[in-house]
Amino acid sequence: MPVRFDQVTYVYPGSHAAGDPALAGVTLEIADGEFLGVIGHTGSGKSTLIQHINGLLQPTSGRVTVDGLDLMDRSVRREVRRRVGLVFQYPEHQLFADTVSEDVAFGPRALGVPAQDIEQCVIAALERVGLDFCEVGHRSPFELSGGQMRRVAIAGVLATQPGTLVMDEPMAGLDPAGRSAMRDLLRALHQQGLTIVMVSHDMEDVAALADRVLVLRQGAVYAHGATAEVFSRHAELREIGLGAPRPARFAARLTSLGLDVPDDALTVEALADAIVRACANCGEVR
Repeated sequence: MPVRFDQVTYVYPGSHAAGDPALAGVTLEIADGEFLGVIGHTGSGKSTLIQHINGLLQPTSGRVTVDGLDLMDRSVRREVRRRVGLVFQYPEHQLFADTVSEDVAFGPRALGVPAQDIEQCVIAALERVGLDFCEVGHRSPFELSGGQMRRVAIAGVLATQPGTLVMDEPMAGLDPAGRSAMRDLLRALHQQGLTIVMVSHDMEDVAALADRVLVLRQGAVYAHGATAEVFSRHAELREIGLGAPRPARFAARLTSLGLDVPDDALTVEALADAIVRACANCGEVR
């Protein structure tokens, strides 16, 4: 389900400065099955961009299409919102129902899924996030752990069976174990065929998960490409106040000291493997 931005500019209503838009001429294509990481400073346009993907916002000028459907057409937005699931930061704050089952069922019911099919949607969605319907379906979501509550909230979006999942800072507030579990969940969902767009301030999370990266600056596209290619531009990212993942920075430092470590070593595991290979090649490891 490709998503296309064609010269999209957005100015928030009531803005005093039409010359300072939240998005400024963004042209972008998100391919079916892609995992796109979106990075940039606060105010760079990340949240504005993702709210255009399912029609919560419409461009001031330009065009956004999802699977060929133009989101300026009000009649298609309901269908697009079924195809594109949007998970806001701290989604567990939006839980409201008396039971997990009722909460997860809200989305399918609102989109008109037949009543006889809703329970199966709920069961399948909970299973996708690693929760058992028989164990948690009857419980209040507010009795669960923080990590489980976030999974319930994500299940509520997955219950509508979207082809694209858009997530705003999905790791926010999680401890290291929770962050690792969320990475595993997103990786599994992507492997199941979901297109994922993830906004994150954490370069390590983006490096570990995304196959492409979009860098926004002042509402415009600063860089867009394969993850390794974007993060190899250490100096440019540093100039605009963004950093590369720590493993990539460490690899660059090792290279400057004479150890040939490739610049696509973006995770700790990849860096460790690259160091072993580099040392073996220079005869330091037998």
